[in-house]
Amino acid sequence: MKRGIVFLTVLAVASILSAGCALSGAPSPTTQPSAPGVGNIEVRVTDAPKYGIASVNVTFSKVEVHKAAEGQGEDGDWTTLTITGGTFSGTWFDLVKLKEEGEVALLAEGEGVSTGNYTQIRVTVSEVYVDYIDGDEQIKVKAELPSNKLKFVRPFRVVDGGTTTIVLDFDLDKSVVFTGTTIYNENTEQDELKIIVKPVVKLGITYDVDTTPPAQVTGLIVTPDNSQLNLDWDANTALDLDHYNVYRSTTSGFTPDENNLIDPPQPISNSYQDTGLAPATYYYKVTAVDTSGNEGLASEEANGTIN
Repeated sequence: MKRGIVFLTVLAVASILSAGCALSGAPSPTTQPSAPGVGNIEVRVTDAPKYGIASVNVTFSKVEVHKAAEGQGEDGDWTTLTITGGTFSGTWFDLVKLKEEGEVALLAEGEGVSTGNYTQIRVTVSEVYVDYIDGDEQIKVKAELPSNKLKFVRPFRVVDGGTTTIVLDFDLDKSVVFTGTTIYNENTEQDELKIIVKPVVKLGITYDVDTTPPAQVTGLIVTPDNSQLNLDWDANTALDLDHYNVYRSTTSGFTPDENNLIDPPQPISNSYQDTGLAPATYYYKVTAVDTSGNEGLASEEANGTIN
């Protein structure tokens, strides 16, 4: 049976920029006994970051969603989704690779999640490694994380038989920050560099709802049995079948609608006993209904007579 599903995916769409490093230091002035010292001032302009980014590898350790409380005074429930690792090995994702390939990778999923209204998504990041390029050298650094929990307060819903897809869209321009100073010693320079990753994420939510009805019911027959009529038909093979609707009329060629739908409970098996009938000829049609409420075409009409 098809059930509610939640998918959580990650996406990187921005090119990577980093903050340039500050410049400091100046040669010592040459002093004269009879004149005040003099120095120099330089104002420089740059339009590009000093470092290039080769990869940003983010490791996720936990993904949770929070369902809204159904009753007053209740707190609701947290559900932990299963981390799949997507198209990358393990549970880490290279956000640069996602950006370059235009890929949306599957991070976590939950099958058979309880339907209803949800209020929050919580993602735990265990570590981030950044590979940056300095000249001809590629250097891997473990980035600092001001917080390892990403919390999103955003309502969404899980519908019966449907799939809710949540996309974490990382903005790498704003997420990866280079900080530190450049120290000049004679003809050499040395960076005291630190990389901080403060994820800037836009959340996107889409719904894929089942709109395909079950197949038409076939093989309907009606058999009289004293004051009741027994209905039988071929079992519907839809995996997400929920129940059947049985329609009855005393007029041949009728159109099934809410006025001739036999009151609940509706059968979940492929038979029905219509009891307590007055003498007359009764006409029947049966439809199959899935867990998303989609109703298939009505069966061919069949009839039976109570004498």
